[in-house]
Amino acid sequence: MKYYIGVDIGSTSTKGVLMDRDRNIIRKDSRLHELTIIDGISETWAESFFKESMDIIGNLIQKGNIFPGDIESITFSGFESVSFIGKGGIEVHPTITYLDSRSEAIAHEFTKLIDPKELFIKTKNRASSIFEGYKAMYALRNIKAPLNQIKLLDVAHYCVFRLTGKYVMDHTSAMLFAPFYNVSKSDWDHEMLELANLNPDILPTLMESYEIAGTVNGDSSDKFNLSRDTLVTAGAQDAYASLLADGVLDKGESSFIYATSGVYDVVHDGTKFDNIFANTRHIIPGRYVSEAAMYNAGSLLNWFGKIIRKNLSKMDTIIEKRNRPGKIISLPFFTGERAPIWNNKLKGSFYYVDFSNDIYDFYLSLMEGVGYWLKYTIEKFNSIDVFPKSIVAGGGGSKSTIWTQIVSDIVGLPQEIKVSEGAAQGDGFISLYSSGEISSFNEIRDLIKIRKNVTPNTKLKGPYEKQFNQFKKLLEISLSEIYN
Repeated sequence: MKYYIGVDIGSTSTKGVLMDRDRNIIRKDSRLHELTIIDGISETWAESFFKESMDIIGNLIQKGNIFPGDIESITFSGFESVSFIGKGGIEVHPTITYLDSRSEAIAHEFTKLIDPKELFIKTKNRASSIFEGYKAMYALRNIKAPLNQIKLLDVAHYCVFRLTGKYVMDHTSAMLFAPFYNVSKSDWDHEMLELANLNPDILPTLMESYEIAGTVNGDSSDKFNLSRDTLVTAGAQDAYASLLADGVLDKGESSFIYATSGVYDVVHDGTKFDNIFANTRHIIPGRYVSEAAMYNAGSLLNWFGKIIRKNLSKMDTIIEKRNRPGKIISLPFFTGERAPIWNNKLKGSFYYVDFSNDIYDFYLSLMEGVGYWLKYTIEKFNSIDVFPKSIVAGGGGSKSTIWTQIVSDIVGLPQEIKVSEGAAQGDGFISLYSSGEISSFNEIRDLIKIRKNVTPNTKLKGPYEKQFNQFKKLLEISLSEIYN
């Protein structure tokens, strides 16, 4: 019997699933961790995530009561990041995570070297610190190791490298390494690298997510008790592995991830790129994804629960009985904002507070603030003739009945919550596809069950529309204060 492993390195935990050739998940495991951000700095070490991943893989094999030789294929995915690998495969600088905003000045400087319109034609993205290429340029100015000995990876592909010795990256992740990836050529852009004074050798070999990067090398086989015949795929970025797991595959389908951050992805055919979004490829060739991302979503609720020392699930129960919309409007931009607002100087705010309010009013306003952001974002998509027709909800926050209901009531669209293990399950699907057990990604739809449908309450459409208009005015005021 052959088995397939998917491992996802997320912002709060590393998760792994063990699947059989019939696409059943027969074992799962996870390890908690935390990404920190202080004054715009968010660094960690990729090696720690590799050790977590190998611990999970070993446990899946042991608890699954299978032989290492029965593992046909392993796939990794991970959060957006850039890792710096030097001579001997050793990290020469901490991995910089997607939360880190120090490279904003570098991104601004780069637009003086190339016309922003030409930059967008090549990369389909604006110059911004959210992209790994600019983070890399920032860090490489301070690394003492010779640049001709350094390779750039991310946490997922660092794991691939450690298992196989191969420096590879999938196209989906590579597009997030703007400005170094040329979308029309589906290859690294040597002109962009030259402008950054970097040698093309600093970047890994490009592959599709489901292509085989290599097999487990001898050192890893001996150290982690794995078979040298086990295949390791090129892997993926976690948000797009999640799209597979949730069956978000075709034009007009979208996904909102209620995680530490809030991530909204819309699938399209590549004809509607706009620089107000972060744009990348779907794991399925020929399909693209435009992404909006807020720095804070679940982190808002966790922060609030921590400072008032309340259990979030108990607070949800109370919120369910409250009249909505709430009286307080919050701007949920506590650490700045990514697409489509693009302003790292924004801060969180509460408006219309008086002595009648209690802690639950504040909590409700944070939930609603995320919903207002999503409605604002969908309006931006509509303005470029991209019309999301459905939303699949994922992430830990999707387990909150009241939060998902609030969001549907605000945006006016239903949500499907799938029975899914998230990106790790998507990784498992990639492993199955790479081994020929799945002949088409469309087969994934038949493997996914819907746990719950969330339908908007039409009676709240008018009241929420009124509050949303206030939200937009408050956002405009905050932005004008920053610019002035």
